[in-house]
Amino acid sequence: FINTGTLFFKDRDLDLTHSEYDGEFFHRMLPTVLDDILFDIPATSNYTIKNPFMDPKMRRRHYMEAGVVVYRKSAHFTGSLMAFSMNFWNQAREKLWGDKEMFWLGMSMAGDENYGFNGNCAGSVGKVTPKEFRPDGVVSAELCSIQPAHISSDDDQTLLWINSGFKFCKKMGTFDSFKKNQHAQMFSGARSLLDLETFNELSIKKMYHDSISIEAAIIPPGAAFKREKKGEPRMGWEQQRSCGGYLWCGFTNVGGSLEENFLGKLVHFSIVDKLRFKFLGDLWTGYGIVQQNVPERKNPF
Repeated sequence: FINTGTLFFKDRDLDLTHSEYDGEFFHRMLPTVLDDILFDIPATSNYTIKNPFMDPKMRRRHYMEAGVVVYRKSAHFTGSLMAFSMNFWNQAREKLWGDKEMFWLGMSMAGDENYGFNGNCAGSVGKVTPKEFRPDGVVSAELCSIQPAHISSDDDQTLLWINSGFKFCKKMGTFDSFKKNQHAQMFSGARSLLDLETFNELSIKKMYHDSISIEAAIIPPGAAFKREKKGEPRMGWEQQRSCGGYLWCGFTNVGGSLEENFLGKLVHFSIVDKLRFKFLGDLWTGYGIVQQNVPERKNPF
């Protein structure tokens, strides 16, 4: 932010793509050398043209995560006007997921590429799945949550923010389908996937409606594909049917490989951080909060 007056955040690095036509559509809206010569609007460089959204070889459907955007409007006012205008243009808006990509696109269209992203893509945050609930012999760690989590690339440790609140699932009416999922068993009191005697549905239900316990985070490797060892994930992210499809599991390794391109990051938080996260989660869910001397609101109808 100090260098550019912006701080943007990357979404999960998923292997979901937009069409070549959509990429070409936005490419044609970027300033060219002719715009630079005639109107003194700097031509767009490879910094934007080769990013994961614009690059024809990548065409990522989700590049930016815009739950939090740090933006010095006085320094980038023209870019914000471009983004604002784009939001009213159906032909552009229907090609994007909400307004996420409009922030850097608007700046680039205005000839302003002085924007920067946090270096880490979004990760998964919560509790690492115990080995007893994973296939035998796997080397990858797994962490499942609905919350995209943003770890600072300055230290690969600090949790800057999460999206989607603190509840395990924000979709109402999805518990009955989730309790049958193997990822629910680690919250049931069972000692392993095969342990049915100590399975407790009430424990799962309590977890499902309480705030999540943030103990660790996993930033999976990029959208690489590798099939090598049995039981190991073939990609860094796997979408689950639970919670209406909002639950995603992130992994530290793809295909059980120890090659750099197939390795992610596992972050363990300190006790102080865990207590802070618990406090914020309790505030979010209203757990243990009692309002004193607040008159009861009467129904006017």
